[in-house]
Amino acid sequence: MNHPLVGLEARGVSAPVELSKLGASRCRLEPADAEGRARLQLEGRLPRGWSVRLTRALARRGVSLISGQAKRRDEEAWVVGLELALGHADGQGLDFLELARREEGTPHLGEPRILDFQLVAEREALHLEVHAWDAVGLLASVLERVWAAGLRPDELYLETESECAFHSLVLKDEQRRAPGSLHERLLARSLARMVRER
Repeated sequence: MNHPLVGLEARGVSAPVELSKLGASRCRLEPADAEGRARLQLEGRLPRGWSVRLTRALARRGVSLISGQAKRRDEEAWVVGLELALGHADGQGLDFLELARREEGTPHLGEPRILDFQLVAEREALHLEVHAWDAVGLLASVLERVWAAGLRPDELYLETESECAFHSLVLKDEQRRAPGSLHERLLARSLARMVRER
């Protein structure tokens, strides 16, 4: 397909649809099922900070992230696959690449909390694992803290089962090097403020 399709319904489509393009990036939305779950695929060059902006925008619209993964192939090229629970999101066409590019501001949502987290420093990266009760905006809040600590995700995996969410992130510094201990301490302190029991 050589042109963007804008304004398509995010729900109720009958076949996989390429919703939009941004430069060399591609976006593909699989049909929503009877429970309102859809599969989103992004591939290609995505702008710096896309993961924070996209997860914020989805949280603002009440869209939950059920499972998925994202992996950076080079400086700005990514392969992303996410399963979304559309919830009460209306039937307007969603341009996901535009949401990943445009800054909308921080969504006014309750602050999600986590049950626990673990940081493991390895030779080439810092690994973060987060366990939490599932909540809209959870991943956005974690990613905001990652960026505030001067870290950037290189890989991201998420799962949700029985109301519990598990996030695993591979983090590097802004030069894609292994983060130093200062970055790790900053992130640990920030995440510790999110911890509470249900």
